[in-house]
Amino acid sequence: GWKANEEITYKTSTTSQSDLTVAMKAKLITDETIPTDKRYQLGDVMYDFSVTLSDGSTFTLSEELQTKDVVLINFWATWCTPCKMEFPSMHNAATLYIGDVTVLALSTTDSNQAVESFKNTNKFTNFKMGSAPQDLTTAFSVGGIPHSIMVDRYGVVSFNHVGSMTSTSDFTTRFNVFTPDDYKSTVLGTPTSDPDDPSTGEDNQLIPPTDEVLSQTPSAAQSKNALQAD
Repeated sequence: GWKANEEITYKTSTTSQSDLTVAMKAKLITDETIPTDKRYQLGDVMYDFSVTLSDGSTFTLSEELQTKDVVLINFWATWCTPCKMEFPSMHNAATLYIGDVTVLALSTTDSNQAVESFKNTNKFTNFKMGSAPQDLTTAFSVGGIPHSIMVDRYGVVSFNHVGSMTSTSDFTTRFNVFTPDDYKSTVLGTPTSDPDDPSTGEDNQLIPPTDEVLSQTPSAAQSKNALQAD
């Protein structure tokens, strides 16, 4: 979680009555199990998790963040047209940032077998893909999809967006925020002192999603009903 930075010495006195500035740092929570009632918000530090991927390998967030600057978790499904519309741009961006960014695409309704078939057919070789664990979709309050979350190198939920992003720059502009060597934890969508900064500020206030976006985004429940009707 968030803790005082142990590398900084703090000084104050009762006579000077000066302000004490406390520097904070974030660290992925690896020694606790996520509470069942946890619902992630922007700025939260994540609990570590593992998931079995469609190719049979295991993805663990803490291990991935040892070598990558950011992990993009994308909730999707094979029946979801907006999801499939954004995949080519997302894959282009993942290829450009392959050394710095991992894209974890988790289907909310498909089996790992179905996901692997979809991955191979569409040659999404630079995605890690699998079936989404129920506790993870619950923790992120996943309803409409596609739903994208970016977790920075410290394990902080730094971006949370419902809806399709169909331009490569939609992803690369945000990846640019998280990959510099001097990066400090950032939550996209918060006010910025630089109105010309394309990565933050009012133009990027994507949470909560608008009613219009939600009304146009299919939910897992809607899909299940449609499949059952067929």
